[in-house]
Amino acid sequence: MRLVIGLTLLALGMAHAAPTTLSGPPGMMRGGQAAGPGEDETRQAVDRGLTAFTHAGRKLTLGLLRQAVGESIAFGAPAYNRGEVDACARFYVKTGESVVAAFPEKVSAGAARGVTALKTALARCATQTSAERRAWIMRFAFDKIELYWQLEALHVKGLADIAAQSFAAERFTEAADGFRECTEGFEELAADDVARLDAATRSASVMLAHALIADHDYPAAARALEAGLAQTPDIVKHPFDLHRVFRQQRYDALLAEVEAAAAKPGAPADTVFVLGYLYHSARKADLALAQFKKVLTLDAGHRGAQLFLK
Repeated sequence: MRLVIGLTLLALGMAHAAPTTLSGPPGMMRGGQAAGPGEDETRQAVDRGLTAFTHAGRKLTLGLLRQAVGESIAFGAPAYNRGEVDACARFYVKTGESVVAAFPEKVSAGAARGVTALKTALARCATQTSAERRAWIMRFAFDKIELYWQLEALHVKGLADIAAQSFAAERFTEAADGFRECTEGFEELAADDVARLDAATRSASVMLAHALIADHDYPAAARALEAGLAQTPDIVKHPFDLHRVFRQQRYDALLAEVEAAAAKPGAPADTVFVLGYLYHSARKADLALAQFKKVLTLDAGHRGAQLFLK
């Protein structure tokens, strides 16, 4: 029921309210608009975001697509409203062309629909001589991309909610399933600034790790923690209070189980790392430090331990 209500509110809101990142439709009002960012600096910002992804060998995601669209509208909408229709249309078309050219193949499943929308818009623009028409054609594609992103964000938030409910009921396997899918959604939604995403989405990898620890899958928990550290690096200084995450009795049992596993001869580096994380979350800094250092004697390239010891 909440999902249906959320979708209804989203649909109604899109009709009259601008999304968080994007400004309102170009040209709804002319005159009285404050000057937006300059064309050259905005083009550089858009191209910089695309180049960073291509140089890193990353796929085009909905998050990057939305970022490029948002930056383009930040220039185009004020330009249109000042009467600079040609500049608006030119910028929008150039953004569409740049995205399509930069990612001919490496496109995520979520971004694929957005790229199709851009290609359709560019084909239509090629037949139009009116700058007004081209601006609106591209803006329609841009708004579709925003809607795709919002729907994916709603999906991930809903998954996080039901995963949290399963976690609270100590159905850790189902919680792990939900949080794992949330982390996949995170990759789709994120661009170059993950801080723009809500806390529940950014913390999904860490909560996945907690569910995996409860399920005694320490190697997978270690990988999830490494991902979580990349997404929420502040947990090094401000760790989760696991006494609040788990019931006290469950937490005590988990800690005893991990301590016993880490004490066994030949214990894997990931198990020792998970023990260090539990100590770290309990604010037992000396014990945590000793475990992280031990991890590096077992695996000098262990990314998780390196991040905690930075």
